[in-house]
Amino acid sequence: MQKDKVEEVLNLQHKKILRILNDNYRKILDLACGLGFLSYNLSEKYPHAEVIGIDGDNSYIERSSKFFKSNNLRYKYSLIEDIEERNFDLIVFSGTIEHLPNVGIQLKIINKIMDDNGTLIITTDNAHYIKFILTGIYYSFTKKRPSLYMWHNQEGRYLWWNHHIYSWTLSTLSTLLYLYGFKLENYWFCTNKLSNKFTDNIYSLIGLIIPAFRKYLILKLTKFSEPTILEIEKPITD
Repeated sequence: MQKDKVEEVLNLQHKKILRILNDNYRKILDLACGLGFLSYNLSEKYPHAEVIGIDGDNSYIERSSKFFKSNNLRYKYSLIEDIEERNFDLIVFSGTIEHLPNVGIQLKIINKIMDDNGTLIITTDNAHYIKFILTGIYYSFTKKRPSLYMWHNQEGRYLWWNHHIYSWTLSTLSTLLYLYGFKLENYWFCTNKLSNKFTDNIYSLIGLIIPAFRKYLILKLTKFSEPTILEIEKPITD
């Protein structure tokens, strides 16, 4: 696929990720790669690296393999628990961590398959995005339905895994990641292009003035240790 066509479908989060990556990575994993837009661009940015995109939806893998090809890029239909590859020095986990019911299991696996001092990039919705805050207040106190915006707003429209279970703040997510052996190096707040909805554009303009109110959060972390969090495998009994 032509590079200009790929640029059209890349969102601003992905473009930001590509800009902030400066090191010379040799083995890259794009977790939950979707249609492969970011995987392809990573393979172009790092032509001497081995790039692997995995996803648990085989229809995505089939389309990625067809439309986003590169000599140093391959796609695999796989769950994170089934990854056999090791020694990645860059892992990208974009727009996924808010969906996972067992986040700790996935973070432990990521730590296991990553090189020491490897780089982890995580993107997620920002819990402090002004629209999420206002909608949460409305549903909690007006409609008595205290569910996440990205849960009730998508009800009946998408598969269950597309609903959001978590709404992360910078502090809660970076603290959790630290317990699983990842140290925060830098972070950015990001938004997407203006939409045709007036209210969404107002929220975006607020985000331009106050970055912490932008819709998305991007974290760049380094693996510094094995997980240190205590995991209780059996129920505590008297």
